[in-house]
Amino acid sequence: MDNFGHIPRDVIIEILSRLPVKSLLRFKCVCKSWRSIITGHSFIYEHLNMALVDCKRARLLIMHIDPHTRATVFSLFTNEQLKAPKNLRFHTKPQGHFRIMGPCHGLFCLYDYYENFFLWNPATREIKDMPKTPIRLSREFVHKPNNALYGFGFDLKTRDYKVVKMLWSDYKDGVGEYRVYVYTLSTNSWRKIDVALLTRVYYSFSYYNSAYVNGTYYWWARLFIVCFDISNEQLWMIRLPKLIFPPMEGDVRASTTFNEYNGSLAVFFFLQNETETCLNCGHWIDMAWQLLGPSTLLLDC
Repeated sequence: MDNFGHIPRDVIIEILSRLPVKSLLRFKCVCKSWRSIITGHSFIYEHLNMALVDCKRARLLIMHIDPHTRATVFSLFTNEQLKAPKNLRFHTKPQGHFRIMGPCHGLFCLYDYYENFFLWNPATREIKDMPKTPIRLSREFVHKPNNALYGFGFDLKTRDYKVVKMLWSDYKDGVGEYRVYVYTLSTNSWRKIDVALLTRVYYSFSYYNSAYVNGTYYWWARLFIVCFDISNEQLWMIRLPKLIFPPMEGDVRASTTFNEYNGSLAVFFFLQNETETCLNCGHWIDMAWQLLGPSTLLLDC
């Protein structure tokens, strides 16, 4: 082990950063200095960035329910061979099945109906229980499936993970009140933040239509996109342009989804009839929309 002292520290870091997570977990036992490097926040951040660039290491995560035990099972498929899944199994608490947010810089955030939150690292198989919101809510803010939204992102300034929880009271007398809480991994705690109220929007929120892109979390709210800056913890809205939504005639089904495109937010609007699917795509660049579509996709029946 004395020979390691002759190898510059930056060279050791460069070598370790190119290794898979499974090897790094073993090499933490080599010596104290290696363990310090591998578990350091800076090394973890750089290792994640290298993994994001390497498309060959991409994985497909599928959640399903074990028909015998009713446990939630996560299967991790390699990019090269989808026929050989690697099951990452752990049992949920009896409150129901998980919903998934992520991945975000290698981690997933899982939660159930009763707000049991977990941070999960599939590479190391580590699961962290998150505390519940400590503040008791009044009757107007009691958790309901349609009265809460969640987001999971990475603070690019502090290099820390955050979870945002947005609750709103029942709509009364033309006024809807919001409360926003933020969980920070480094402090392992929730706190309430003050944000501007967004009225007459919350009924339109879609849990399934949300995305984290480059430091901001987005939720779709019909004609608007509600945005939350993970670092500055600011909430604002973007109005969707009419050019994304073409006129619809006849028996046409429409759907909208978010995704990342070249480091920016993209909104995909699908129109489908019996024979073909038309795709419009709006791209959010430098605080302005660009239309990347439309295009026609023929369905293979």
